[in-house]
Amino acid sequence: MLRLIIDFPNFLLLFVLFLLFVNMFKILNTLILIEVLGFIALSSTALWLMLCGLEMYFLLLILTILASEAALGLSLYSTMIKSRSKMNTLSNIMFM
Repeated sequence: MLRLIIDFPNFLLLFVLFLLFVNMFKILNTLILIEVLGFIALSSTALWLMLCGLEMYFLLLILTILASEAALGLSLYSTMIKSRSKMNTLSNIMFM
């Protein structure tokens, strides 16, 4: 079990690098970068908390971080969609 806990941050890092490679040319790079930084911080904090035996605090921390990342990602995504639709509207007006 301890080996799994120690390898967990390494697995997350490889998974994050894979996601960055796959989504290199997409508009959601900013959101993925935010998720990457959040998961790296979560994995290092989780390792420390599990080694100290604070499992309940660990679960609360996971829920809090995931909820805040989801809210931040949704707000950034909606902002990008709004700015993109405004740019499309302006370009349509200019071409008329």
